[in-house]
Amino acid sequence: MALKIKTAMTTLDVRPLSDVKSEIAKLTEAHTLLKTSGNLSFTEMQKATRNYQEKVAALRGEYNGIETSLSTIKTGFIAMAGAAYTAGKAIGSYLEFSREMANISTIVDVTREEFAGFTREIEDLSGKFPQSAKEFASAAYDVLSSGVKIEETVKVLEQSSKAAAAGVTDVKTAAAAGVGVLNAYGMGIDKLNEIYDIMFQTVKDGVTTFPELAQHIGEVLPTA
Repeated sequence: MALKIKTAMTTLDVRPLSDVKSEIAKLTEAHTLLKTSGNLSFTEMQKATRNYQEKVAALRGEYNGIETSLSTIKTGFIAMAGAAYTAGKAIGSYLEFSREMANISTIVDVTREEFAGFTREIEDLSGKFPQSAKEFASAAYDVLSSGVKIEETVKVLEQSSKAAAAGVTDVKTAAAAGVGVLNAYGMGIDKLNEIYDIMFQTVKDGVTTFPELAQHIGEVLPTA
């Protein structure tokens, strides 16, 4: 019977759940190795991260399909409790995000409509990148405080988030490092990717890690 079941699963292209989990674990291990090796350029690490995320997303889609089928046997009480817990977390996250945006409102000079649009853009970033809306808002406050225009802030956060993912750090740290270099040398936002490429080359040469470089770069920059 076991052999017949295995044959039937193969015929219907249904992989065992353990195989899916194992493949995700292998992908994660490979991605972590590349991130911590320091041997890849910023562009190479971006590509590796993108490929990793796409492959894991596809596998999780397959995994979630299996999990959905299994979840039908759970009781309504467990489902309701889980929904209540998720809702509670969502409310807490939104309140944190709102507080961060309130802080930003004190340092920008825009209309209510313009600020509402900016808020939506910050929220949208959390759907594109692994950081939360609250993390993006906190980083946005620092970026704006550094003199970046509000209309350029989202672009800075997008590039900084990619650098953060490739450099094993957070968007706030990556943004502070990148914008700090731009300000020190009087460069425009269009040079930010080039700055990150140089930083990653420094890491690749084995001098330091990206988080360490970001932490101490202010100590060696000239005064703007």
